[in-house]
Amino acid sequence: MNAAKVYYQPTQYNHSGASIPNAREYAKAKIRKQQRRRKRCKRIMRLMIGCAATGLFVFSFSSMFLGTEDSFLSAKPEQNISSQSFSELETEDSFLSVKPEQNISNQSFSELETEDSSSSTKPEQSISDQCFSENEFIMETADQLIDEITHDGMTKKQKVNAVYAWLRMNCSYGGHVDRGDYLQAAYSMLTEKRGDCYSYFAASKLLFERMGIDNLDVQKVKKNAKDSNHYWNMVSLDDGKTWYHFDATPRLGNGDDFCMVTDAFLDAYSKAHNNSHNRDKSLYPATPVK
Repeated sequence: MNAAKVYYQPTQYNHSGASIPNAREYAKAKIRKQQRRRKRCKRIMRLMIGCAATGLFVFSFSSMFLGTEDSFLSAKPEQNISSQSFSELETEDSFLSVKPEQNISNQSFSELETEDSSSSTKPEQSISDQCFSENEFIMETADQLIDEITHDGMTKKQKVNAVYAWLRMNCSYGGHVDRGDYLQAAYSMLTEKRGDCYSYFAASKLLFERMGIDNLDVQKVKKNAKDSNHYWNMVSLDDGKTWYHFDATPRLGNGDDFCMVTDAFLDAYSKAHNNSHNRDKSLYPATPVK
């Protein structure tokens, strides 16, 4: 007699982890569970219907006993249903007994104010504080460079020469910067070491201001619409008594040294180079002859 073949059936598990012999038993157990759930729902529905019927009977009986059709509406005007319900809520659930002058909306608003007080900062104040911190950082950057290229024993003239030498040896001409804020242009020049004539002017101005050297802003007057713009400085070493031109922007040709030059020198160079430094002389002090 041949032995009966036994096929392997993988053990299955239900949701609780108990093993089930096969899929048929698992299906039967699932059906029985659904049936028990339906019976439970039916019992709950019958109970709810019974409660509703009992409430309707009690309501009808009380109406007949009191001799009025709508006795529940016979409350006094000053004690209507809404006020009665609100008083019941106050006694049954004390956390809802909020005073009128401190309602939920006011309470939520006050909590928001206390939780997020940092957002109540005025925009003008935050912007001004941010600008102040940025300008302070720019000043610190300029002071670090001044400490590197100068020392306390140097004269003002030596410090001016040091500024001119650093800009000419470490920076290059190129690009274009926004001319609305000289501090940003100066910072860009000191850090990126590249910029146009306004960048050289702005960096020189910032360094002079931090070193306490008197300086003036000079702008070129264009002859026509196609003429180029140009900016440079004037410096004074004796508290504004005498002034000299200072232009750190690199130029080609003879007379490329523009560190503290006179009007005569600048005018001669400007005449030979397409009015490169044309200006309204009535706006600026005259320099010494030599």
